[in-house]
Amino acid sequence: MSGDNINISKADLQQLLEAVVKAGNAPNAFEQKAIDEQLQREHRRNLLAIELAKVEEQRLQARKNGCTHSRLSMAAGKNGGNPAPRGEGEWTTGGQLSGNGDEAMLVCLRCSWVWKWRVTNQEREFINNQGLCGAPPPPAERVIWEG
Repeated sequence: MSGDNINISKADLQQLLEAVVKAGNAPNAFEQKAIDEQLQREHRRNLLAIELAKVEEQRLQARKNGCTHSRLSMAAGKNGGNPAPRGEGEWTTGGQLSGNGDEAMLVCLRCSWVWKWRVTNQEREFINNQGLCGAPPPPAERVIWEG
């Protein structure tokens, strides 16, 4: 029986035990198949989420670019109230000051597009006196949020 003795270093024994424990914890073929299927489902779900986000972004851009934010005057006869070409007609917007009066929000009443910008003292005075009903959208460089 003395020939059955094995001399092994502590480090080799540690590596052997780690390999045995790792092999014991490894999933069998059925478990591995289930894990792989779960990973594939998650991957497909992530790809779908990316595609949905792209579609939503395209929808928002189409909503913004598809609306002229204006309408033909009611004096236009039977076409009165219909969308006007961009830059023509009456603005279909409304809005108000928000927060502590440093910012204003303007909303297109046709497509619900919102612009938010910081107001000047002149604009604040105008908004307080006249309001923003029928106001044109602010210049793009002044917009701090839109959507």
